[in-house]
Amino acid sequence: MTDGDVERTNTRGLRRFFTPRNLVRAWMLGFLGSLIVQTVFQAWFAHNSNWGASAGWQNEIAIWNLGVLILLGGVLRANRGVEAWVLPGLAVLSACFCTNHALALVSAPESASNWAGAGMNFLAVAMYGAYLLSRPR
Repeated sequence: MTDGDVERTNTRGLRRFFTPRNLVRAWMLGFLGSLIVQTVFQAWFAHNSNWGASAGWQNEIAIWNLGVLILLGGVLRANRGVEAWVLPGLAVLSACFCTNHALALVSAPESASNWAGAGMNFLAVAMYGAYLLSRPR
C-alpha cells in the first residue's frame, strides 16, 4: 500500500463519518442539549455563567432551539442532498455562538457554561471544516 493509498483510505473514512446527514444530526444533538440546559437546568446555567438568570431570555433560547430542531428534522425527512445546503448556516451560527461564549469568558474565565458553549460550538465548526476537507475534489 502506497502513501497515496493510505491517504485515500483515510479520506474515505472521514467522508463516511462527516456526511451532511450526520453533521445535521450532530447539530440537532447540540440544539437538544441547549434546549435541555435552558429548561431543565436553567438555574445551573445561570449560576455558572456571567450572564445570570433570566427565565424570559432562557425560555426564548429554549423555544428557538425547539424550532430549529423541528426545522432540521424536516431537512432530514426531505430528499437526500438537502442537508448539505443548511450546513454553512449552521456553521456560521456555531461560529457566532462560540465567539459569544468566548467573549464572555474574558470577563468570567471560571464560567463553566461559557466554556461548554464555546467548546461545543468550536467542535461543531471543526467538524464542518473536516467535512469540507474530506469532500472529493
